[in-house]
Amino acid sequence: MSDDKKPLNAEEVKAKPHRTFIQLNKLEPDYSHWAKATSWTCTEMIFLVNGVDPDKALAGKGDTYGNALKYHFEPFITIQKQLKLTDRAQNDEVLPSRNSPLSSISWCQSKQIPVPFELLSLCVDATKHKLAHDEVLEELKKNAEELDPKPNVKALKDKEPGEDAMKNRNRLAAILKDMLLDPAVGKHGVFKNQEAIANYIHTNYDEKYPDKKLTASGIQDIFALGNKALKDTE
Repeated sequence: MSDDKKPLNAEEVKAKPHRTFIQLNKLEPDYSHWAKATSWTCTEMIFLVNGVDPDKALAGKGDTYGNALKYHFEPFITIQKQLKLTDRAQNDEVLPSRNSPLSSISWCQSKQIPVPFELLSLCVDATKHKLAHDEVLEELKKNAEELDPKPNVKALKDKEPGEDAMKNRNRLAAILKDMLLDPAVGKHGVFKNQEAIANYIHTNYDEKYPDKKLTASGIQDIFALGNKALKDTE
């Protein structure tokens, strides 16, 4: 590690009294960036309200946070104490591990933890922008649905089948009739005509399926339509 990358120690900080440990180690957070985040962890929340970038302090090269605690630099001593408050709140299940920026700020304010006005203002602006953006998207979605409404699935299911589908049903009925007339089919022997078939179906199925209205005359009407459909394909 090069010397310019190492965290400054106490002696180096004292040699430059006009600059703080945060400034000398370039730990200032970009509030405009953090305000746009969808959520903060509790650790990020505490570092940010104390004016320290959590990524730089914790994930940077060298033990920056550890060195700050070693030499009792503020605001790191305060950060350490406040992190203990968040740990206890999470253990008591009164504080989620991740929260929206405004929810995080609200929790801090409820515990009398000071929040920089710049951070609060940027979070409010980011939230307003998101809400306005969501409203625009919802309006666009509504307009799109009005211009091109989604099909009513139930209505499509309830809709009568098309002409081709009806013809297929009629063909099937006619084929069934022909099969029953075939001497080689069925254990009931040969039906003399389609009237006999209609009477057989009515006698054996009408009571079992009364809602189908399998009357002898109605069945013959279906057979007639089936015969016509078969002729149309010839």
